[in-house]
Amino acid sequence: MSNLREEIVDETHSDDLEEPSEFDASASIIESPIVERKDSDLHSSGSNPELVEVPIASSPEEEKKIEKKPKAVKKSTKTVETSLTTTEDENGRVRAMSYTPPAPSTSITSKFLSAFTGFGKIFSSTKEESRFSTTRPRILPPKPKAEEQKHLREYQEMVKWAKKKEEEQLKLRHNKEKKKIEKENKLLNTIEIWQKEIIPAWKSVKDTKKTRDLCWMGIPPKIREKVWILSVGNELNVTIDLFRICTKHAEKTKREKEEESLGKTSTVALIPLDLPRTFPALSFFASDGPYHSKLRDVLEAYVCYRPDIGYVQGMSYIAALLLLFLSTYDAFCAICNILNSRCVLTFYTMDLSKIQKYFDLFSKLLSEYLPDLGEHFKTCGINPELYLIDWILTLYAKSLPLDVATRVWDIYFLEGESFLYRTGLGILKMFRKKLLSEDLEGCLSFISRLYDQAIESDVLLENIKSIHLTEEHFFEMLE
Repeated sequence: MSNLREEIVDETHSDDLEEPSEFDASASIIESPIVERKDSDLHSSGSNPELVEVPIASSPEEEKKIEKKPKAVKKSTKTVETSLTTTEDENGRVRAMSYTPPAPSTSITSKFLSAFTGFGKIFSSTKEESRFSTTRPRILPPKPKAEEQKHLREYQEMVKWAKKKEEEQLKLRHNKEKKKIEKENKLLNTIEIWQKEIIPAWKSVKDTKKTRDLCWMGIPPKIREKVWILSVGNELNVTIDLFRICTKHAEKTKREKEEESLGKTSTVALIPLDLPRTFPALSFFASDGPYHSKLRDVLEAYVCYRPDIGYVQGMSYIAALLLLFLSTYDAFCAICNILNSRCVLTFYTMDLSKIQKYFDLFSKLLSEYLPDLGEHFKTCGINPELYLIDWILTLYAKSLPLDVATRVWDIYFLEGESFLYRTGLGILKMFRKKLLSEDLEGCLSFISRLYDQAIESDVLLENIKSIHLTEEHFFEMLE
């Protein structure tokens, strides 16, 4: 633009013109010497056909005369609507030029967009609507009448189906919520039974059918602390003084060099790495969480209590779930006794010869209770060591949703280690059809992410109930 303007100024004695200010599209008038040549001038000039010499007023009086009688001339093209307007005097000399923004587009694109704002809103009148299809954008040709009616019927059926589906889902959510409330009320009603009949006489009633049925029903959170302490017991006679001694020893161990440490107590250095990764969704055990120091104290004290075991990954999940219901000392006492049980201790000591017996037993039970899935796992090369180790080391606290894991623990503490195997088989039975349709990678991926599944605790417990395995028979099969 600037080069073109300089060429014109040279032809029209630029010393008589003032340089205009920077172009502003919002300004209504700016000085400009550019005009469009008339057709009659194109034959008499050999210069650029788009430009002509611009006559300039020779005196102030003539300028005033010109300003009083402006004559508007609009420049237009075939492809773009007029946006540049020039103003000339009666002698054809340019006095000004103004820029007008283009009008809103009425292109096909804008029509297309407006058509999809809703078929019922794109017509300004009934007459206009009759020329278009109500099931096709207005920019397209209308459909044949038969096709139009067919699509309208299909659309109405889709709407009807969607409404029916929505009503079914609403009814399902309502029934689910109703059952949840009924279940919670039922649990609340058992609190009095627990407090007056079960807890005071625990030793004499712990093996009765009534106590067992109450545990399968679910222990109310309000009294879970007392029941867990009683059901886990304290065969090792762990005292609060022992807990304090182990805690102090752990502080001393952290300052010692690894070669100076006793047994595997140096593994206390690994504990801070696992704390933030324990139930990360809760954030309770993160560095700034309220249970961070409690979980660290319990784990460090246990490492010093059992230097032959040290810290093993997965241990943090057991301690963390205990801390959600128990005090720090009670959690330490519980984990000491839980990890001392025969099956769990075998996995934590990593005695491979003994662990293999547990793998073989699980494979045998899988073939007995779920023969088709057992055969499918053999075909895919899925052995129990690929998933059972994680289940046992965390007692399903990492694998299952938290609320389901607590229900499993309610029964496990009462019925013993055979229930860990029953739980594993119950999970596989619950998802049997899904696992049969997957290959090696699909099965392992699904099993490792059970916590993402919408698992209802009552449904899982029903599958576990169908696996009949007593504590005595479990250990007989291990011999």
